[in-house]
Amino acid sequence: MSFSAPTPEEVLTLYNDTADDFNRLVSAFQEDDKYYELDFLANLGLPKEYENDGVVLPTARDIIDTFADYVDITNAKVSVPAGRIRTRASRSLSN
Repeated sequence: MSFSAPTPEEVLTLYNDTADDFNRLVSAFQEDDKYYELDFLANLGLPKEYENDGVVLPTARDIIDTFADYVDITNAKVSVPAGRIRTRASRSLSN
């Protein structure tokens, strides 16, 4: 089986077929970033007299940041003690 490089027309067709999907993906990433960066105070719909008093609590962002700080991407490994699982599984089967 031989491999042939795509023609320029095939590349343009592929680009045109996937451009809308890619643009929607980028828009979704930008919206996620807006909420992650807590940059949505203007979207809360607060009355003009209370705009300066609005507070966006960083709870969700703090949870994500804290979790990300504890993830070791250089050693992606999950350790589960097998004995405890077997004991729980046998207990649930006997009930």
